[in-house]
Amino acid sequence: MIIVFIIWLILKLAFFRAGEEKMTMPPNNYPIANSKDLAKYTMAVTVMMTGVAAHKIRKLEEYSLCNPYRTDCGQRLYSDSDIELIGKISALEKKGVNLPGIKVIMGIKGRFPK
Repeated sequence: MIIVFIIWLILKLAFFRAGEEKMTMPPNNYPIANSKDLAKYTMAVTVMMTGVAAHKIRKLEEYSLCNPYRTDCGQRLYSDSDIELIGKISALEKKGVNLPGIKVIMGIKGRFPK
């Protein structure tokens, strides 16, 4: 039993130290952790969470309706507020409002109605 505990302790310390070495400070423009603006979801996860197809989400970016965070290698990362915004835009699209119309609505309402 003591041997199992010692092995467990050694492995735990090894993984803990390995994790410390990989930790880096985020860029200055990156939001603080536990914020609704923390970009953490990839495109695939965003598609699953919103039910909106990837090409439609990219189209929202093209119309400047949604601006996801980009990693150094160009990968899009979406925040909780982006997910919420995509859901609201999708609801308006289902009601028949086109993307230029949604852009006008967002400008009038000061980003988006609650």
